[in-house]
Amino acid sequence: MKVSELQVKIQKAITVPDINGPLFANVGDEYKKHFENKDIYFNWLTASIKVWKPKKIVELGAAAGSSTLALYLKKLKDTKLISIDYATEWGFLPAKMKKDKNVTLIMENSLNEEMIKKHKKLLMGIDYLFVDTVHNFDQLTAEIKLYEPFLADTCLVVLDDIMVGDMYEYWKIIDYPKLEIPQYHSSGFGFFIYKKGK
Repeated sequence: MKVSELQVKIQKAITVPDINGPLFANVGDEYKKHFENKDIYFNWLTASIKVWKPKKIVELGAAAGSSTLALYLKKLKDTKLISIDYATEWGFLPAKMKKDKNVTLIMENSLNEEMIKKHKKLLMGIDYLFVDTVHNFDQLTAEIKLYEPFLADTCLVVLDDIMVGDMYEYWKIIDYPKLEIPQYHSSGFGFFIYKKGK
């Protein structure tokens, strides 16, 4: 599938979630307002999960967990969601989500090789990767290098804040089908479709 075709499908699938529902009980008011905007990247994430139907989602960088929640809302029941962040407690997430056997929250630095080795079985077969950690070229380069061995043959890789610092230098050298969609985040947003062996 071409990235432009995928984006059309995702765009059509975007909806505004019920921010007054139980899953949003712990979300701060400011972030609830963000979710009310159809063209915010949180809602794009949710729609992309609905369209792509991944079996294993990995999120690098979570903060309070607003993007983690967005990734969770439309995932298939048996889809694994692994969120990795070294300085968060995912305070926005409801207890139901934290207790979900298919959700794993790892409080570690995404570049910690011992952590990656420890969880290598869990990480194997990533077919959806969302990266939103430290916003610089070296960090992103290191993360892609470390997690690439765990990617499935085809993986949707989503990058936030690609216009921050020197992040765009990485975006420019991506040699996979890619699409920049800045309308979802003023600091830059885009995705590419990774193909193993390309």
